[in-house]
Amino acid sequence: MTQISKGESAQNKRPRIGVVVDALHESYQSPVWLGLSRAAEEMDVNLISFIATSQDRVDSFDVHYNIIADFVRKSDVAGVIVFAGSMAEHRGMSFSEDFCNSLGDVPIVCLSAKLANAPTVMVENGVGIHAMMAHFIQVHGYRNIVFVKGPEGHSEAETRFRAYCDALTEHELPFRSELVISGTFSERSGRDAVRRLLENNIPFDAVIAVDDASAFGAIAELKRRNIHVPTKVAVAGFDDVPLSQMHMPPLSTVRQPLDALGRQALLALLERLKTGKDVADVILPAEPVFRRSCGCFSHGVRGARSNTRAEAILDRATLLNAMVDEIQPLLRSETSSEWDTHLRDDVDALIDKLVADATDAQTEDVFLNEVDFFLFKYAALADVVPVMQVIIQELGTHIKTVLHRPTHRSQAADILQQAGALVREHRLRIVEDQHYQADMFQLTIRETSQNIITSFEVRRVLDTISDAFPKIRINSAVLALYNQNSRNPGISATEWSFPRNARLLLGFNQRKGIVNYNRGQQVFETAALAPDGILESDKANNYIFMPLFFHDEHFGFMLFEYQEGAPLFMFEELRLHVSSSLKSSFLMRELKNQSMLDELTGLQNRRGFVSQGQKLLDVAILNGQSLMLFYADLDGLKRINDTWGHEEGDRAIRGAASVLCETFREQDLIARIGGDEFTAILIVNGSPEMVEARIMERLGRVIEKYNRTHHASYALSMSMGASAILAGTSRTLDEIMREADDIMMERKRAAKAARGQ
Repeated sequence: MTQISKGESAQNKRPRIGVVVDALHESYQSPVWLGLSRAAEEMDVNLISFIATSQDRVDSFDVHYNIIADFVRKSDVAGVIVFAGSMAEHRGMSFSEDFCNSLGDVPIVCLSAKLANAPTVMVENGVGIHAMMAHFIQVHGYRNIVFVKGPEGHSEAETRFRAYCDALTEHELPFRSELVISGTFSERSGRDAVRRLLENNIPFDAVIAVDDASAFGAIAELKRRNIHVPTKVAVAGFDDVPLSQMHMPPLSTVRQPLDALGRQALLALLERLKTGKDVADVILPAEPVFRRSCGCFSHGVRGARSNTRAEAILDRATLLNAMVDEIQPLLRSETSSEWDTHLRDDVDALIDKLVADATDAQTEDVFLNEVDFFLFKYAALADVVPVMQVIIQELGTHIKTVLHRPTHRSQAADILQQAGALVREHRLRIVEDQHYQADMFQLTIRETSQNIITSFEVRRVLDTISDAFPKIRINSAVLALYNQNSRNPGISATEWSFPRNARLLLGFNQRKGIVNYNRGQQVFETAALAPDGILESDKANNYIFMPLFFHDEHFGFMLFEYQEGAPLFMFEELRLHVSSSLKSSFLMRELKNQSMLDELTGLQNRRGFVSQGQKLLDVAILNGQSLMLFYADLDGLKRINDTWGHEEGDRAIRGAASVLCETFREQDLIARIGGDEFTAILIVNGSPEMVEARIMERLGRVIEKYNRTHHASYALSMSMGASAILAGTSRTLDEIMREADDIMMERKRAAKAARGQ
């Protein structure tokens, strides 16, 4: 890949590929993305997936796409894979086209939607639906077949509908418009379709849905109305998402090679980057899978027949070859080479143990122990239960091949029944353990989410994240806010523009031992997504990028490292809880700030002064510094109120506040602590007497300037006293406030006496 330059790591020339995913946790996109993820790791490619929507924003899918497009353009990826078909489900093909065009000249490969100027990886949609229709009509004899459509204008949905129509014509069945129901790739579409048909008394005996989600909805509505699937109405879908096999009843569907879709998309993009030329579209086969929902029984049910029927007696080598050939399709492709080395020998050993157990009265449970060891040995290499079921079934069917005496065959049949029970127990234990582990993991995620959502301070949120993430298979993460006003870091979606800088709140990397609470002090370029040194660079990395938002306000992003086996729904759940918790902390901080501010002047109020002043005092004592507190009073406020009214009195108070702000430094703490009384506290270097003299002289000049420029009916005047805490001494804030107040009052009385008042 010598031509790849953009998006490469400077250290290892590893390409960085961007992926735009509509919703990572969605049942179709999830297995496609996992296939892409595994392929990226195998091919030593850095992957960063930009999550474009959120599960709580299905009514505003365009909100995040605009932001994601900016990040894709700015993040220096070598190329982009876009889940264009999923995007088009909710926004239409023209939106998908416009989005891809907005990415500029970066090479793109689209998934499941044919767009102009970009190669596409998709499946043979028409062939799959046509085969399912033929099965419904020829095998089961269904004639009134409903079709639940997808969104209008969606290329894959339209192709599937045309195949339905073509199959009707080929099998000489009439097209009936009342059996075609519009839909949106959703369970609701299936529910609504069945409800509409039944409420309008439209007869039908089968439903083929444009996708599995719609099929699940149709089955749910049929069940709700006590209509049995499939004896009353058959149902089939399209996709073969993981839930299809576990559904009740198991769903007949058209299998998309979801894992291969993601893999082929990456291969196509890498080829395009390598050659610098466009690549051809990739069309993958789709095949029907017939399960119980269409009326078919599984292979396991069909195979569980009596073994007393006549079977051809094979020689042992032929039987062994036949068993291995039947097992091969059940093996995981990535582990088949490990199986090939030992499988034949281990199956042959199982046969020996069965023969020994059935023929030697002195042996007991030899075969069962061998079965148990086989299940243990190969558990990590394959779904070993169906493999063992095939072995037991074939041994039962061809028992005459290995045992000649009827008494031995009868003994072997009993042993095989016990072995079948052992395998079923093993499967049950696997399922129970998986459920237990999943429940425990879910509990950890739930506890983490609960701890996050109940944290109203940013530091507590960060503590929760750094403590919990390793437990939920997140080894590194970045949490950043946009470099806006620290009190309100959000950007309205309607006013969005890509922020040049971001502020790091948390940089976390368990492998490197990094837990960096930066509290926004470290600023980095937003396009970099993280400061240097936090993310992995010595191996292919896989990061998930998610904007942080609350309603239409975007205030930052999170970057999660994906680890194999982490449930994809978890990232969306964490994103929503972190977003909500941060927004709550911003609001709490704002409320706290407001509760510490004087509404009239904008200065700190008494509560704010005591809180912030104590912190300043603690810092001065800790660092061996001197500190001074000034206490000021506005002269003649009662006279101003009585003569010119309280509105003019408020104006005088605001004038006094502005005078003090100009007299003291920006870093000094100034407060209105009530009525016409003000205070200021500051850390000083040098003699307190000299500092006081300079400030008193500056106060006089600022008041003179104020009176000269404001032309009020009265002259603004203030009295001020000061008290100091010298380095190495210890006094309380209350003590120095009282002392400064006493000094101020003495000076005020002295001034009145001098005026003869």
